[in-house]
Amino acid sequence: MQRRRTLDLLKLALAVMVVGIHVNPFGIDSRAVVLITGDGLFRVAVPAFFVINGYFFQPRVAAGTVGPYLRRLVWLYMVWMALYLPVWQSAFFASDWLTIGRVWAVGWWHLWYLIAAALAAALATLVAHWSTRRLLALAVLAFTAGAAVMWGFAWQIWPPTPYWVGSPVWLHRNGLFLGLPFFLLGLLIRRHDLPARLDRHPVGIVALLACAALPLESLALEAIAPQGVSHDNLLGLALAAPALVLWALMGRSTTTRDYGTMANAIYFLHVFFVAWTIRLTDLPYPLVFLWALAGSALLGWGMIRSGLARRLL
Repeated sequence: MQRRRTLDLLKLALAVMVVGIHVNPFGIDSRAVVLITGDGLFRVAVPAFFVINGYFFQPRVAAGTVGPYLRRLVWLYMVWMALYLPVWQSAFFASDWLTIGRVWAVGWWHLWYLIAAALAAALATLVAHWSTRRLLALAVLAFTAGAAVMWGFAWQIWPPTPYWVGSPVWLHRNGLFLGLPFFLLGLLIRRHDLPARLDRHPVGIVALLACAALPLESLALEAIAPQGVSHDNLLGLALAAPALVLWALMGRSTTTRDYGTMANAIYFLHVFFVAWTIRLTDLPYPLVFLWALAGSALLGWGMIRSGLARRLL
């Protein structure tokens, strides 16, 4: 299958959004700006990545090559957790075995995505033979359950999180409640070849409107919920992420993988620059953001040129 230039460029934009979530350059003096960007629009990034994963995973299910895919995800997870050990070593050596085990189980910082993608892929494999109606129902159920957990924390319905759980974020931002729904949507987009069957213009309008609604939902959640929570499971993501990816899949083809690989590089590498810069300097967030983006892009370019990208990205 041909690669799509618009999809690879979208992946680049999504990776930049992830950097903006971790070190928001826009909300220095305004909580509202953070809600619009890092806790609003930028939240489409991770679900959209899951949709893309599911789209390219569907042929593996049909071909029976799921095993190598899962093994590679787990291998990448272990390698990147080890590479980031110098960054989180203080937490590693200062914590008890329960905390250490939890960090490895759910992933440190952004690396949760890899283990969540592996879980989503494994679960999707088990149900890939289901009808489209049943898969959609499962996606809705899993997504709604994750949103309900987030709402439960926002409205203080759930009791305090036990110590062994750690951050309550992991209870709704994981491979089951966030990864699986969007993974299945990507799989269904590929199953029914929607990029070839739909008109790109109306899909683009839907994607634009759905993405524009995310900041509004983020602001509303902050205004009406008694307890502040992470905005990973916004309801509007259910439409914004698949529509955005579907629109990108309808673009022009390309023969280069560099844009997509650079997006992966920015995603995996930027936390090195963010974490160390914040620890060792007093630079304002806009400069940290630019430094993390430029540094990870430059290092990613070196990995592409050296061939390391094939093994690590």
